[in-house]
Amino acid sequence: MISYAQNREDVLLQRAFPRDYKGFYLDVGANEPVDCSVTKHFSVHGWRGINIEPQPALHEKLCADRPDDVNLNIGVSDREATLEFFECAANPGLSTFSASLADQHRRDRGMEFVARHLPVRTLTEVCEAHVRGPIDFLKIDAEGFERQVVLGLDWARWRPRIVLVEAAFPERWEPLLHAANYLSATFDGINLYYVRGEEPELLEFFKAPLSVLDVFTPYGVKHSLDALEARASVWERRSELWEERAGEAGRRAAIGEQQAAHWERWAAGWERRAADLERSLDESRRLASELEGRAADLERNLDASERRAADLERNLDASERRAADLERSLAASERRAAASEHELAMAGAELAGYRAYGPNALRIARKAQRLAARHPKLSRAFKRAVGIGRAVG
Repeated sequence: MISYAQNREDVLLQRAFPRDYKGFYLDVGANEPVDCSVTKHFSVHGWRGINIEPQPALHEKLCADRPDDVNLNIGVSDREATLEFFECAANPGLSTFSASLADQHRRDRGMEFVARHLPVRTLTEVCEAHVRGPIDFLKIDAEGFERQVVLGLDWARWRPRIVLVEAAFPERWEPLLHAANYLSATFDGINLYYVRGEEPELLEFFKAPLSVLDVFTPYGVKHSLDALEARASVWERRSELWEERAGEAGRRAAIGEQQAAHWERWAAGWERRAADLERSLDESRRLASELEGRAADLERNLDASERRAADLERNLDASERRAADLERSLAASERRAAASEHELAMAGAELAGYRAYGPNALRIARKAQRLAARHPKLSRAFKRAVGIGRAVG
């Protein structure tokens, strides 16, 4: 038998049942589905039951490991309600519905708890919903909330054959079990065991303490042995591989000796090539030094060219500004010439009107002549306007 339970509770319980018996359990505060589980041994041997665990992470593990069980993520109390649950991440086994016990763990052990609200039901409601036959054993581990769990079961209707309860404050709940006609069976140092009064013969299975006669192997030991066997198998296979590799290495060593002589000859050739390369490298370094000097000269010439280009760019900018000034001056001159042409045309018209008058015509002609002298380009226009240029002369 492999014992998974923390204090070998499953070994004591197995005494009361035939080895091939497949019964039904009710586990309040199931915690881990394998390590330290009171019900794992029975689950492996075909038992089924109800696992009640208020902590979500542990409940998920139970669902994965016990798909054929009823796994409930609730709390259990003496009434249906929503209660504050104090969850201890560092040690899930200390999580509790008891605020006073959580405070005690904080003070005495420095444990941190996170409070959250969780639905609770009575064991009577759980049994009505999920139990369809006899309950072979009921385990209660409620971290200081055992009294409320015990109060929540109709013991006259639901009669587990064996009850084991973690012995936390037994004075609060043990009288309730005695009143329900349950007989004290034993104390294993952590849990108190009871059998129902209808089967007092079950007490015989709990009289003797655990011994080598129970023939069990702790799960931790079995797990370690399995791991050691697996490692031994791995090392055995590795040893075989190393032997194979050693033989292969011997064959390769002989080939290696032959290749070594070949590589020695190659090495001598490469040494000669290395000497040639070293000489080539020296020549390359000398050329590189010359190229560096030429590069420095080119860089200086480039700097001078850049400075000259900057001067030319500044001169070009100045020339562009002067050209712009000349364009503006030319435009102004053209505007003045246009005005003068207009004025001359007006004078020609006036001269044509007074041509019959000798002195006046002579005066106007002279005026036009002076204007044409100031603006030579207008001379031809003046001659077209009045045909007296030569006469005036």
